[in-house]
Amino acid sequence: MTTRWRPRFNLPFTSLRNADYVTVVRQLNGKMLMGMIEIKTHFPYQNKVLINGFQHDFKLDQDVAIEFLEAEGTEPIYNEEGAYLFSLDFSESRQEHKGFKAIAVFSLAGFIVLLFAAFCEILKSASRKGRFVWIGIITLVVLGMSFVVLKYSFPSLLTRSDLFQPEVLASRYFPSLGSMIVFSISALTLAALYYLYARLEDIRSRQVKRMVSLLLFASAALLLLFIDQLISVLILDSSISFEAHRVTTFSGYTVAGLFVIIIWFVILGLVLDKAIVLGSSSSEHVLLSGSIAVSMVMAGALVLPGTYGSWTSWVAILLLLGGHLYLRYQHGVRIPFSRYIFSSLIYFRFYDPSPAAV
Repeated sequence: MTTRWRPRFNLPFTSLRNADYVTVVRQLNGKMLMGMIEIKTHFPYQNKVLINGFQHDFKLDQDVAIEFLEAEGTEPIYNEEGAYLFSLDFSESRQEHKGFKAIAVFSLAGFIVLLFAAFCEILKSASRKGRFVWIGIITLVVLGMSFVVLKYSFPSLLTRSDLFQPEVLASRYFPSLGSMIVFSISALTLAALYYLYARLEDIRSRQVKRMVSLLLFASAALLLLFIDQLISVLILDSSISFEAHRVTTFSGYTVAGLFVIIIWFVILGLVLDKAIVLGSSSSEHVLLSGSIAVSMVMAGALVLPGTYGSWTSWVAILLLLGGHLYLRYQHGVRIPFSRYIFSSLIYFRFYDPSPAAV
């Protein structure tokens, strides 16, 4: 560019409308060569492409402010020639240390595991009547802890992470991927405790047992419909990539999303297993009553307004019921791997989440 260019670019530091730059100017044969190194962007609005913050190489928090004048409490920045550029104000920044953060996360995970173990010991040693009281208390504790995390963003170390930001996932049901994980872990905790210690097998009346079994079969069908909607939310309402053939897009968020799906399939397995145990000693009777119960729920979901049910979900729950019965009553016989793969391929071949499914 010519030397008649605006003199503001001769300054070592330049702030433009959308970003701040350090300018490097060299004179060459009556011309002026100028390079601009981006320091920090400050767009009036943001999206997936326009993101405010420092250039990634600087590894500075977005809340660190740039001051033009050096003031007390700020850190001055100079170039190689010793010319003053700008100052950094860390007073509003969030001080994070990756090592301490990792220790805190592992400590939180360990606390959750120990808390679950404590719940198990309490319920194991409780009497039959006292067990239901403790189950109610533990349920309130788990729901209360989840409410504190989701409503009051505590602990901030957890809720301040990217998992709890709407840029990753935001839907009508879950404001973030982190809230979905918290909800899923809470549900798994309660489902595991109910499965292990509710002792529904001690019900003396055979008719009551069968009624509870039918209710659990219906709950399993509703759970699969919920998982169907959950997968649609993860695919359609998030920036998470679940395309297995694109290795470059695989990230920790993909692992977190798959972790959530696995959790709900484990819960579905616990519900189905308890329903089968309570149903009858005859596998044929359980298969018949279970198929009728889940089919009634799926048929109702198909006729209700909205797109909550689908034929693929109907077929999937029947396949899962049949597979679970096979494992429960044929546990001494090794399940043929080819049969399992064939059933899985049939389901995933016809399962195609679309915007209409949300």
